Amino acid sequence: MLSCGGAIQSVEFDDNENLVRVGVRGSGEMRVFASEKPMSCKIDGVGVEFSYEDKMVTVQVPWPNSSRSSLARRLLLDLAIHEEFTRLKNLVEEKEKELKEKQDTISALSFTPQSKTGKMLMALQEENEEIGNLASEGKMHELAMQLALQKSQNAELRSQFEGLHKHMEGLTNDVERSNEMALILQEKLEEKRSRD
Repeated sequence: MLSCGGAIQSVEFDDNENLVRVGVRGSGEMRVFASEKPMSCKIDGVGVEFSYEDKMVTVQVPWPNSSRSSLARRLLLDLAIHEEFTRLKNLVEEKEKELKEKQDTISALSFTPQSKTGKMLMALQEENEEIGNLASEGKMHELAMQLALQKSQNAELRSQFEGLHKHMEGLTNDVERSNEMALILQEKLEEKRSRD
């Protein structure tokens, strides 16, 4: 049942595509008898909802200039506009994705100690300082051990040096005594020669 003045203007059957085209004038609920449930119903080439009960197909036919109907007509009439709209929609989605990535990069680069990234970096810095302190304490302990070993070796060398120094003094005294003895013996020899 179409609203006042509504009427069926044409009916076409296409056996090859197994479809029926009905041209109507007006708007409202349209009921058509069908022995089987149709696979789909379209108005101006756009699929619409329909019901099928007791071999009766029911479809709501909108006003010819309603937004859905006119949009479908415009898209079908000018495919170039539809393609441009799709291209622009995809471009906007790409740019929104790029914008989000840039915002994430900026937020990662500009952190504060209270931000999530800042807190992570501050914790990492504290951990590095603790590791540095432990390494430093270990290094200090190692250096203290080396210093103690060096002191022990120095004390041993000093002891050996003092022993060598005393031995050298003893040798020097022995050499002096030997020289004195040699002088005394030389004098005695000369005296003996002079007597002979």
